[in-house]
Amino acid sequence: MHRMLNDDPSAGGGDLRLSAPPQRLGRLALITPWDDLCGIAAYSRHLRAALAPFFDIEVLELDGDVLRSSHPRLMKLGDEAIAAHVRRLRDFDYVNLQLEHGTLGERPHDIHRRFLALVDASRNLTVTFHTVLSAPPYPIGAILGGVKRLNPWRVLQHHQHFKKQQMLAEGVYAALRRAQRTKPIKAVVHTKREWKRFSTTEGLAAVHHHPLAFLGRDRIDALRADGGRHAFPALAALPPDALVIGVFGFISGYKNFDFVIQALRYLPANVHLAVFGGVNLKGLKEREARARDLEPLFAAGRFDEDLPAAAPARPAPTGEPQLHPANLMRRVHFLGAMSDDDFFRGMVACDLVAFPYQEVGQTSSGPISQAVELGCRVLAARTHAFTEFGRYHPERIGFYDVGNLVEFVEKARLMMARPKPAGTPAYHLDSAVRTYVEAITSVAPTGAGA
Repeated sequence: MHRMLNDDPSAGGGDLRLSAPPQRLGRLALITPWDDLCGIAAYSRHLRAALAPFFDIEVLELDGDVLRSSHPRLMKLGDEAIAAHVRRLRDFDYVNLQLEHGTLGERPHDIHRRFLALVDASRNLTVTFHTVLSAPPYPIGAILGGVKRLNPWRVLQHHQHFKKQQMLAEGVYAALRRAQRTKPIKAVVHTKREWKRFSTTEGLAAVHHHPLAFLGRDRIDALRADGGRHAFPALAALPPDALVIGVFGFISGYKNFDFVIQALRYLPANVHLAVFGGVNLKGLKEREARARDLEPLFAAGRFDEDLPAAAPARPAPTGEPQLHPANLMRRVHFLGAMSDDDFFRGMVACDLVAFPYQEVGQTSSGPISQAVELGCRVLAARTHAFTEFGRYHPERIGFYDVGNLVEFVEKARLMMARPKPAGTPAYHLDSAVRTYVEAITSVAPTGAGA
């Protein structure tokens, strides 16, 4: 028998707060990345602060620089780090693993082996899934093609790749099914679709769901009061009638920020784009004149385009040189990497927060959660992740089909003319705390088959 928890959508919402107990409920090990450049680490920092009144929490860090290395010496250090965590886990009443498979290693069998060690060592385990993998279909066509071409190496490659991917998907779920026979094993997922899948197809006995949530109400009020264009010199200098669309996070191809730059050509001249975030340092290449993730943005804005030689640039009345009419440099503002608080203030300062992402199979997004929590106007591409997130927050997100420039431009115009959403979202940090406290402390039903 499986318990499908949180099956009432209203259970996560409302104004009720979970009161902290007179004394903490026990010792909790939070196994998570803790790197400033990692989105899961940012989420874990907010989660730790929110759960601190309920548990004595200790962070057991997953060091990506060590665990993801393929260098033999660092791989040994990675195994030693996991072994050290395993020895510590017996001292904790509860364990929460913030799982993104790649944070445990680079190679599938290393990830699987380290995951099993953490599961086996935990007395009462809750796993938060930031990525939900599915085993791929067996590549029968590619294998038959290798056989036809008398290429056994090709056949072996395809078969081994399938087995590795199956290990990361089915291997993780099978390990949890086995473990739940003898001890409390719980899962937390971020969409209702995954909640149903885990509770039925994957056979997990206790599954909880809640969208990502980061900000408490007092902090939201403070950020709203403090937010505004005055906090950002590039935006403070804009004319009073300017409207600002904001995009947030690392600049990366799948986020499609160049799409919004292209949209500026079809929006009124007083509409500007602010890019809050920079290039991920982990993606930089040596001797690269310009980070390659910037190239689509520069191409869409034609930032490198000068006036023809026959029409030399002359200073504008403001003293600035004239630009080619197609060059959007003065309507696009790169604000760079910044602190979490400035990131949030930037959302408050924008007239519209856009998420033009491509479909890449992700299951959640921190920035869109934060924008909704802060009461921003939000316009998002209709990807699977954003659509699932929108089920928690109906009427708070506008959607357009991925890549549909006409639809984006029209909806951006309409949304910027409307008031920002009022009130508190149905799902928020307080409801996330309730979900986590219930998940962590519950004694899940045991005896489910593997």
